[in-house]
Parts: sequence; C-alpha cells; structure tokens
Amino acid sequence: GFLVGPDTILTNWHVFEIAKNAGKVARLGCRFDYEVLPDGKVEPGQLVMLAGADCIDGCPYSAAEKTANPDNPLPTLQELDYALLRLASRAGEQQIDGAPRGWIALPKTVLPMPADAPILIVQHPEGAPMKLAMDTQAVIGLNGNGTRIRYRTNTDGGSSGSPAFSMDWNIVALHHYGDPKWQNPLFNQGVPIEL
Repeated sequence: GFLVGPDTILTNWHVFEIAKNAGKVARLGCRFDYEVLPDGKVEPGQLVMLAGADCIDGCPYSAAEKTANPDNPLPTLQELDYALLRLASRAGEQQIDGAPRGWIALPKTVLPMPADAPILIVQHPEGAPMKLAMDTQAVIGLNGNGTRIRYRTNTDGGSSGSPAFSMDWNIVALHHYGDPKWQNPLFNQGVPIEL
C-alpha cells in the first residue's frame, strides 16, 4: 500500500482481506523507512498501526480474477479491488530530513495511457525492501469495459497494492494482479487510479 493522505493508505482489497478473514486486522500496520543498508544491515523503520478494525472504504475484486480467465465476466465498477485504510497517526506529515514525508495525491482527471507508454511500479514484494519495476514500452491497453489496465511491466510476487506511475511520476493505477499463466505470463494489470 501507499499513502494517499496524511493518515490514509490505499492498497488492494485482496491484501486487506487476508488479515480480515484471519481476524487479525487489529494487528495490521504499515512500515515506513524500511531499508537494507549497503553493509547488509537492516533499518527496520517505523511501524504505524491502523486506527481501527476495518477499512474506511473498500471494494472487492472480481470472482473471475480467482480463475484462469479473469475477463469472464469483466470486472464491474463494484469490483475495483481496493481498500482505503486509516492509520493511527499522520505519517504523511512526519518530518523526514526537515520536510514532511508527504503522500501521493490522487488525480482529479484521467491521464491518457496510450499503447506502449512506460509504466513504473514501486514495489515491496513480499515485504522485501523497495524495488522499482520499469518497462519503457509497457501499456497493452484497457480491458473491455475500462475497469483494468494491462501492462508488460514485470513485478515480483507479493507486489499487489503498489502504485503504478507514468514516466513523469503521475500515478496511473493501483497494481493488483498478474497473468494467471505465471509460467509464461503476458501481462500484469492494475485498476485505473481515477476509478
């Protein structure tokens, strides 16, 4: 997930759902400033717990996305696979090296993403340190009803909930899914951020 306000995190519903179904939402938090230093030592960063036992807003994924044919039927506008979570403190306003940490402002307009446009994905796969996935000819296109954008940018497993950006660092999607043909994948996909 990632900050979209001073105390608000956006991630995928399917990520949040794991903790919810296990009855462990009260133990859920977000870790900031986690990194592995050049000498191999780990800087654990700061853990900020959620403010409550549920999400502020959310929307499930499509049942078809748990099958080998994620487009049958196409995901609806009620299946956008997101969870908006509130943190117990305003991590986005926390001072880091003399400036507020900040957050990613969600766009008010649709950013056109033509075929082959670059996509950059900032990921923490399976809780590992931050990695950048990049493809300079990434965009494949929208699905049949515009509820998903497909791209070639290759992420590591466990990267759901990552922000996907244009080459100018404008957020374009909430990364959420990889091709179910994982042995010979053709795409990754995200939910267009304006939705």
